Amino acid sequence: MCRLRAATTEITSGRYGWLRSATSAYASSVVRSCCALRVQNESVSESDGRGAQVGHPRRILLYGVTGSGKTTLARRIEAITGLPSHSIDDEVGWLPDWVERPRDQQRDLVSQIVSSEEWVLDTAYGHWRDLVLPRTELIVALDYPRRVSLTRLLRRTTRRLLTAEQACNGNKETLRRALSIQSIVVWHFRSFANKRAQVVAWLADSSAPPVVQIRSPQEVENWLAALEARY
Repeated sequence: MCRLRAATTEITSGRYGWLRSATSAYASSVVRSCCALRVQNESVSESDGRGAQVGHPRRILLYGVTGSGKTTLARRIEAITGLPSHSIDDEVGWLPDWVERPRDQQRDLVSQIVSSEEWVLDTAYGHWRDLVLPRTELIVALDYPRRVSLTRLLRRTTRRLLTAEQACNGNKETLRRALSIQSIVVWHFRSFANKRAQVVAWLADSSAPPVVQIRSPQEVENWLAALEARY
């Protein structure tokens, strides 16, 4: 016991005093790192998934799986920031009677939109995304689990069928279309994996625009609250 007390005395003062200092410094470093990590995780609005500062972006691209609520979020961002939002299905993608607008015309329209200094796009089609990304200051990726996005999509499709609500540019969902290969539900399953993979690729690409990855509706609310606090 006497030897143990003596060894303890040596460790805490004198011969082994350096160990106490090193241990204290290490503990302080761990605490600072944990606090920094907590701040980063609690404030998704301040930085993207790679830690890049996003500030006050003027050109925002929303991206995510079908049914995640991108158009609704674009309108909410507009209401908070004053940045004009654009519904791509309405303005670019579709003509009446569910006729896809010719792709060269789509590119022309998108070029006009992204040439302005302020905008919020609720999506970007793959065949003209190359026009959007160089101008994008922030990507907000709605990376929800399938159970969330699919449930929302089925609920929305059912509502549109029952109420004859317009989907885009005067077009309406019909039972025949909803059960066909052209169904938005079918598209959800066909595109889900690719869209999630694209989000992961952007997060790993240091040359891509900053990305805020949002994994749940509650995270959307937290991000919007932080956004509103800055405006």
